[in-house]
Order: sequence, then C-alpha cells, then structure tokens
Amino acid sequence: MNDRQSSFVIAALGMTALLLSGCGGRRRAAIRPIANLPKPAAPSASSAKLPAPAKPKTPPPGNQSPPIVATLKPYSVDASLSQVANLKSFAKSVAPDAAQRQMLAKQLFVCRSTDAPQLFHIYEQNDYLNVPSFVTADLVLHTYHIFYDYTLRTMEAQSLLPAAKKLTQGMLASSLSDWKSAKNSQVKAAALKNIAFFGVAADVLGMKESIPAAAQTMVEREGALISAHQGFAVGAIFPYNIDYSQFVPRGHYTRSEDLKRYFRAMMWYGLAPFAVHYVDSSGKKLRSDETIRQGLLLARDLGAPGLQKEWDSIYEPTVFYVGAADDLTPAEWESASKHVYGAGGTVDKFGESTRLNAFAAAAAAAHAASIQSRFGRARGFPSDVPQEIPYPAPVGAQLRFMGQRYIPDSAIMQRLAGSEGSFPSGLDVMAVLGSDRASSILDAYAQIYNKGGWKGYIPERQKLTADFASLPADTWRSNLYWSWLDTLRTLNRPAPAGFPSFMKSDAWLDRSIYTSLGSWAELRHDTILYGKQGSTLSGGVGGIPGAHGYVEPDVAVYRRLLALTRQSQAGLAARGCLTPELKDHFERFIGLLTFLETTSEKELRGERLTESEYDNIRTIGWRIEGLMLSLTAGHPTQWDLVGASDRDMAVVADVHTSGDEALEEGVGHADDILVIVPVDGKLELARGAVFSYYEFKHPAADRMTDEEWQAMVKFARTPPPPVWTKSFLSARHAGM
Repeated sequence: MNDRQSSFVIAALGMTALLLSGCGGRRRAAIRPIANLPKPAAPSASSAKLPAPAKPKTPPPGNQSPPIVATLKPYSVDASLSQVANLKSFAKSVAPDAAQRQMLAKQLFVCRSTDAPQLFHIYEQNDYLNVPSFVTADLVLHTYHIFYDYTLRTMEAQSLLPAAKKLTQGMLASSLSDWKSAKNSQVKAAALKNIAFFGVAADVLGMKESIPAAAQTMVEREGALISAHQGFAVGAIFPYNIDYSQFVPRGHYTRSEDLKRYFRAMMWYGLAPFAVHYVDSSGKKLRSDETIRQGLLLARDLGAPGLQKEWDSIYEPTVFYVGAADDLTPAEWESASKHVYGAGGTVDKFGESTRLNAFAAAAAAAHAASIQSRFGRARGFPSDVPQEIPYPAPVGAQLRFMGQRYIPDSAIMQRLAGSEGSFPSGLDVMAVLGSDRASSILDAYAQIYNKGGWKGYIPERQKLTADFASLPADTWRSNLYWSWLDTLRTLNRPAPAGFPSFMKSDAWLDRSIYTSLGSWAELRHDTILYGKQGSTLSGGVGGIPGAHGYVEPDVAVYRRLLALTRQSQAGLAARGCLTPELKDHFERFIGLLTFLETTSEKELRGERLTESEYDNIRTIGWRIEGLMLSLTAGHPTQWDLVGASDRDMAVVADVHTSGDEALEEGVGHADDILVIVPVDGKLELARGAVFSYYEFKHPAADRMTDEEWQAMVKFARTPPPPVWTKSFLSARHAGM
C-alpha cells in the first residue's frame, strides 16, 4: 500500500456514513458527531477530535428572543421582618423558625428540607393552606425530566428492545456462517469469539439460541461475570479488563424485566471494546490481532440484509437524546476495511498478515475515544511505565458495536479527576460550564474537593472553561443532552441589574448551582445506559382564593427550556414517535413555560399580574400533577396509583468510577424555599419547592438503584448535603 492509499484509509476511518432511521422507520440524513475538546495537558486522559455537529437552521429574525427588561428597585427588610405584609398570616405549619427568620432578614430567602416526595406536593399544600406560591425553575426542570425519561423509556420498550433482539439474532447467524465457512485458523477463532460475543447479548436478552459448545462455554463465563458485577476482570472473549460492575441495571431500567434485559444487552454492546492495542500485566503494549479480526468480521456482517437498518433504528434515536458514539462505529471500521481488503471475497482474506498490518496501522492512527479510563500504576510496575497504564487494558482507538456516547460533562470530570484515588465533583462541571461561583466554592473548600494534590488542577479547569465558553451555539443545540446542559448553564448566571433583590446574593447563586446539580443528576439518571463514564482504576382540595404568588423571574431559563422542549417535540415528530396524545402533553407543557416566561417579564417590569395569572400560579401544583399523571405508563387517575419507584422523585446515578468506588449523584425529596418577594407594591413571603441534591461515594460493585436510594431517603439515611449549601439551607423542616 502506498502513502496515498494509507492516508485515504486513515481518512476513511474518520468518516461516519450512516443512513439513519427512527421510530417510524424513516430514512434520515447522516449525523456528524460533535467536535471534541482540545487535547488536555498531563495528567489528564487523552482526548480526540470528533467531527463537528450538523448545523441547525438559523431561525428567522422574527423568532429572535427580545431583550429582557428589568426595572425593579432594590429592597431590604430588618431583623423583625416587619416589612413583610403577610408574615403573621403565614400558615403556622410552614412558618419560618427563629434561625430561618435571620436568614430571611439577611438575604431574603431560605431553603429547608421536607418529606415531600414530589415538588408539586408543596404547591398543592400551599393552595390548601392559602399560602402564596413561589414558582421555581426547579418545578419545570423536573417536569422536563419526566418528559425526557418517559419518552425515552417508552421508545426503548416498544421499539428499541425488539430491534435489539432482531439485530442480535441476525448478527449471531452471520457470525455462525463466518465460523463455518472460514478455513484460516485465525479467522475461524475470531469468528468463534464473535459467536460468543453475540451469544452473551442473546443470553441477557432471554433468547434461546443454539451455538457451538466452545462458544457456549465463553458465554457462560461472561454471564457469570455480568451477574456477579464485581468490577474489573478479564473475561473469556477479550484479553483485557472490562468493568463488569457497570452491568447492574439502574436508572429507569429497574422498572420492568424487559428494560433490565435491554439494559444489560446494550451495556454489553456499548462497553465491550474491540481494541487495536492493549497493555498486558507487565506493562508491555501489544497489538490485539484477534480483536481486530473480530471487528473486521463484525463490521462486514452488519452489511447482511436488514441488519444495518436494525442497528440504525437503535442508534439514531439515541443520538437524538444523548449524542454520537465516542468510539469508532462499525461503519467507520467497515469503510476502512474496504479500502484495505476491497469489497467482496471470503472471510479468509482477514487472515492475510500484510493487509492486517496495513489495517492495524490505519486503525491505530484513527481517532481514539475522548473519554477513556485512566488507570493507576499497579504495584511492582517499572517506574518508566506511564501512570495511566494498568494490568491488561485496551488503549487507543477501539471499535464498539453500539458504543456509549460522548457526553461533555463526563469529559470534564475525566480531565479534572486528579491523581489516583481522587474524584471529580458535579461542581467541576458547573464551573467549566461558566459558573464563577462554582469555581469559588471549589477553591474555598479545596480540602474537600481534593484532587490528590494535583497542582495543575486550577490551570486545567481554567483551560476547559475557556474551551467551553468558545463553543458555538450550534454545539449547544446539537442534541437534547447538550441542550439540557445549556439550560443549566443559563441558570447559573448572576442576576442582572433590575432583578429582584432576593436574587442578588452569593447565597442565591449557591441555590442556583444546587438546582442545576439536581437537574443534572436527573439528566445523568435518565441517560445512565448511554452516557459514557470516565474512570480511574486503582487498587386535593383548593384553598381559599386570594393568595397572590410569584414566579421566579428567570426569563432566560424559561426561554431555553422552551427551546429544548420544542426541540424534543420536533425530533420525536420527525421520527414518527409523536402520538396525538403525546403532542397534547407537549403543548400543555409549552403553554405552561410560555406563561412562566411572560409572567416573569411582567414581574421584572414591575407590572401588576391579573387575577387569572395569580390563579394559574396558585393552582400550578395540581396542573403539574395532572401533566405527570398523563405521561405515566397506564395513565393512572391519581398519584397513589403510579408505580412506587416513579411516585418518588428521588433518583440516583453513578457518574464516575475510581478504583472500587463510584461517585453517585442523587436527588432526594423536595426542599422548600421561603422568599420575600415584591407583590402589588408590598413585600410578601411566598413558598416554593426546589431540588435537594447529594453527592457521595459508594462501592462500585454495588452501584445504587433508585429503589435503594429511595429507601435511604425515606428513612433519613442520606449523607449530609454539600457543605457549601449552609449559605441558604436551614435545618430540616418537618411540616410535610
């Protein structure tokens, strides 16, 4: 092969030529995965470039958001709170105690823990008690999570699971055909391992398939490791470690046996790598010829009639939700294979050593994944072996059959994890997304958010922050995951001049970060199967009308959430997944967000709201409950009939692994918030609902499910809230 041909092969490996289909089987345009961040400095994990996202159409000038006009005058209260008109009439069961009154006098708001299992319960109680409601961004962020999670899980159960079974059955049949027809011993051995690879997926999907005894032995070995889920181990198919602790079904995948089966199969397809190189237990880098051949066979077999369509029908909708695969796809592998081996011919051509050398060289030069495990040095390793290298582990470019997705927050956490045994934090994500306050908290509590003494941490964080600040708007709109993060970074911006005084303190910025982290934990929960994780391996009844409430006037957040909701609706419609009923649910939510946007604009201009608008604020809890009920499977008529796991807003997700521990991000029961707000020319106390947020370490081999976390929350066995929340979070309030 000459240099020009070799360059062409390398270029081919960087291309994604996919004909994509959605729920309704429609063919769709190819997707160009998102551009990744620049290569980080040591000791960060290596990163790589991904092609830039497709550019959305520019909206016409008439659709541009108008400027936000805020003209409110500053206000304050004294220690007695005598300026608060309704303080004495505030319901005793939810009134502030002495310590909370002090916080109200200082910064005009305070948050408190409650036992409410849903945010809307607090608003319903407000209506019953005739307490003015403070409608928070948390309420609609949580409602969007319900839309996202329920539409995704419905698609998985109804469309993606049947497609996964058909795809697995077809790939297994093709692998059996390869094995039977192969005469070259090396190709035959690779084909047998592919039978085992797809046999594992068939086994966890509950399919009964007949395969050769040698392959069945491998399937049983892998199945035992998956069932035990004890962490990193070398199985029967690949010569390097796989993190089997990842196979614990969690997130919404615990809700049914079908979803559990789908989770294990897709985790297998997303996690198991066909690597070009790996490092053995002595620290020596080796070429993995057998896994290269497995990948060549696998990519070729996907071209059998109907199989690429089934693969596309799973991949494309999940790209819309989460993003493109971080590792090389079968289409990229096959594109390069055709340039080296040509089209057609028997599978034995993959046994020819000269062309295998050419393909391996080209594949090794292709883009490696952006998010790769960072490994601590094993005891006894030579001092010249890089710290990132462990006992048997894949390195560099890898093919994955249905690879997990590049998500920017995992890339951030991977690069800011620090040295062996240390952990990143959700605050790292918020800091890099542009929150100066999050950066200040990280630096103020450096002894807690320790990076193992890594002196380069702050420069690396600053570099990442600059990188993200320079990303174009198109990147932030490229899929629902990025758009959700964009909404959260909007929430963390300081309030401009003219906004109400309760939004002007550092404590309010802390509360905004708290809300962002709660919503981010829900995002990670919903995408636990697809989002690629970084790791470090080391050893009722309406009340009396009249209470005038208030909307948290964060217009920019409501606008971004409106855009995200419309993007979700349009994407589902384009894929044939938007039923008339679901369309109605979206329109109701869009109507609610539009109301919050226009009401906030009136508040910021100091305009009086109408009685109809006040009534909408007063009854918002009931409206949100009805919307959530309409989305819930089976459409129950009352909240008590919803499944136990979904009745409780408490959810948990592991987001990073270090050694034998995982970093868990959790949302607990609702906190409430008391805020002194300007209403109709006077100051009043209003009450709303906000997320509660937790971050803690947990054994990786026992990654937490929602059900386990909900039991901890119910019996008050949660870890303490983050230390920095003391600026706004008061002692527990048991009024619910």
